Amino acid sequence: SITVNAGAAKTQGVELSGSWDVTDQFNLRGSFSHTKAELTEGVGSLISTITPPGFATSFIDGQKGDRLPGSPETQFSMYGSYDHPLDNGDALVFNGGYAWQSDVFSRTGSRGNGYVLPSYGRANISAGYLADKWAFTLYADNVFNNFAESSVTSTSLLNQTVAGHRVRSHTTNVLPPRSVGARLKYSFR
Repeated sequence: SITVNAGAAKTQGVELSGSWDVTDQFNLRGSFSHTKAELTEGVGSLISTITPPGFATSFIDGQKGDRLPGSPETQFSMYGSYDHPLDNGDALVFNGGYAWQSDVFSRTGSRGNGYVLPSYGRANISAGYLADKWAFTLYADNVFNNFAESSVTSTSLLNQTVAGHRVRSHTTNVLPPRSVGARLKYSFR
């Protein structure tokens, strides 16, 4: 692995977050961020890649204005929770949320056969009964069953057939599909 530092890069953006107690039982909260991260000048031999067939290393220059890898430009999330107290001291609790992020480059400027992880959003909901020593919750994670790749290893150039054998080291990690279930917690204190 060879690491090359860029001569100059600039990251600037804005982040906002807030929380609002609509009532004593109902809370809304959210966040938003937008970040622009890019090279401010060209950088020679910044991105290493290979030249198929085979695995010979080559280098590609980074260009002024190339977006930096590893983070989305835009992200936002919003969540709500409602606690309904019961006469016996227990409570019903309802939660829901949605989070979204824009695409992510795996390499500077997506050069050198870089991969772009597509944007995605995920919604989660839950409803529960909370007592003094125990809690029971029904939940659904990834409510809309959205497919989402969260990270990438290597580039697709490394997926080759060499001497009749398939060589594959380019992969993406995928977030879990929709899951629906129940949780029961008990405190022995």
